[in-house]
Amino acid sequence: MNRVDELSDGPLDATDERILRALGDIVSASDPVPAGLTERVKFALTVEALGAQVAELLDPTPLGVRSAYDTITTVTFTGDDLTVLLALDSEHRPRRRITGWLSTPDVSVRVHGPDGEVDVQLDEDGRFEVEFSRTGLVHLVIRFTGDPHVRPVVTPPIQI
Repeated sequence: MNRVDELSDGPLDATDERILRALGDIVSASDPVPAGLTERVKFALTVEALGAQVAELLDPTPLGVRSAYDTITTVTFTGDDLTVLLALDSEHRPRRRITGWLSTPDVSVRVHGPDGEVDVQLDEDGRFEVEFSRTGLVHLVIRFTGDPHVRPVVTPPIQI
């Protein structure tokens, strides 16, 4: 057995850790992870794990502009048995509020966002609100409570 084989069979030491950190810094500087990749991968894994239907994003429509920096935008998603309308409000920067309406209140909704996951309560009209402390990607996982055999609906991620 030669010296390289002996060293490779042994445990990592402080020198190995310094070398690995330096290599990591070089790779991070020369080929950084694309922005949003981690969130997109998590979304794809959520869809795969749920065996879910991905809702289709309909044409986003700006509602109005309060200033050069504050806008309120609505987006609509549709699935086989469901329509979701979201109003995105960034007026209270840096917080972000989402107000949503679902075409049926017979669902449970989990919002995945920059602060983590939030189970929201729908009122009798299918309306809910949720706030996040910072910007980031958001998507909804919607489960039909009346029929557990119906596949959940997942909205594509949107930036808030």
